[in-house]
Amino acid sequence: MIMEAPVLTLTLDSDNPINTAILSPDGKPLYRVNATRIPRGSAIRVYDRSGANVATLETTDIGWGSSKVRIGEREPVAYGKWLSRSIVPFERDVTMKDERGRKYKWRENGLRKTLQLYTAEDGTHPIAAHHRTVGGNGSLVSTLALDARADELRDQVVASFVFLERERRVRERAAENKAVSEADGQLGSYSFLFGLA
Repeated sequence: MIMEAPVLTLTLDSDNPINTAILSPDGKPLYRVNATRIPRGSAIRVYDRSGANVATLETTDIGWGSSKVRIGEREPVAYGKWLSRSIVPFERDVTMKDERGRKYKWRENGLRKTLQLYTAEDGTHPIAAHHRTVGGNGSLVSTLALDARADELRDQVVASFVFLERERRVRERAAENKAVSEADGQLGSYSFLFGLA
């Protein structure tokens, strides 16, 4: 779906959602994102321009379901409680609530599976949308466009986007690696069959 008039378009200064600055339209950093190692795992931190913690995702190297997210300086909660996945197989929709209890749904759309955020009331017009385009110098440019409703909860939108885009890229990379591995295996089989090995 196409997003109606965004009120704010943020640009990632690199096409890496976990080690980047997120810039305002005038090029000033509004957020910084970095990944670090912590005891028994890693942390992805999103800071605002003043250096205050917006959200931190902590994952452990062992065990499933042990990821926790800390919003601001609040106590950490289970990642799946803050960003809750659909239980329907193969559906990648993720829901979240704002502080007023209003529900939103992140969805992967289009051929490139870009993330778009919808309100619970309207699943046809996104209120935030991620775009990746090729810049003038040939490099990828990532932007996150927000409409007025998304801008009301900008910190939550930015943090949830960063964490979900990281997950999406990990899945994408894993699928690409699997395809390459399978292709290499088939090529090896053909080489053996035709005496090329």
